[in-house]
Amino acid sequence: MLATAAANKLAGGGRGAETQMAELKQAALVLTDISGYTRFITMRAMSLLHAEQIITDLLEAVVASAEYPLTISKFEGDAVFLYAFGDDQPAVAKDVLSQVVAFTTAFASKQRELIAASECPCDAHVHIAALRLKSFLHFGEVVFKKIHQFEELAGEEVILIHRLLKNSVPSKEYILLTERFYQFSGGLAGQQAEQRREQYGLGSVPIYVYYAAGSKLAEPPAADSWRAEKQGFLSRLFTPSK
Repeated sequence: MLATAAANKLAGGGRGAETQMAELKQAALVLTDISGYTRFITMRAMSLLHAEQIITDLLEAVVASAEYPLTISKFEGDAVFLYAFGDDQPAVAKDVLSQVVAFTTAFASKQRELIAASECPCDAHVHIAALRLKSFLHFGEVVFKKIHQFEELAGEEVILIHRLLKNSVPSKEYILLTERFYQFSGGLAGQQAEQRREQYGLGSVPIYVYYAAGSKLAEPPAADSWRAEKQGFLSRLFTPSK
């Protein structure tokens, strides 16, 4: 189960463990989100359980590919929030970016597997191919505290990465880097990111976006195309925007 996997990842103290004092730490922050989730689970109440299981299977596939120092903070419905600490910030950022690219491969692989194995005609199974993955990466100072076995991150940088979910990027499938993360990581080798700016209450936020091949401005597949998707669904690799 997803909850069990999360607990295993986060385990670090027993019931009697004392609460640690809060610390300020520099961290790479990752928020990975499944696009199309809201429409996916509200199309029909009768397929809600199947929809939730599909989302769980996809998120499990994504987090199963995560490795230290990248650590799960918590699951947030159709998203997972992760972080990584390390003294060598460029090295941490490069490692985290590489892992996030691997997330897209894991997601696409599980998506193909679910499509191929499905014989259920419910809306949830019919629309698996319409789901997409997007990831947000940021680097900044966070408040880190541990209460028993639970770890919590807080602060302005945590607020920022969550606000980035609401943006003007014209796609459902991409990797978005804030300027600070981009500077530490150097971006994706051999690929050109699209530079954009998003406006929030915290101010103007420069971002760098890598789109999946053919995803920019693309619409999700039509409902009646699911059988074709099942036969010929291909993994989408990240390429420069045009």
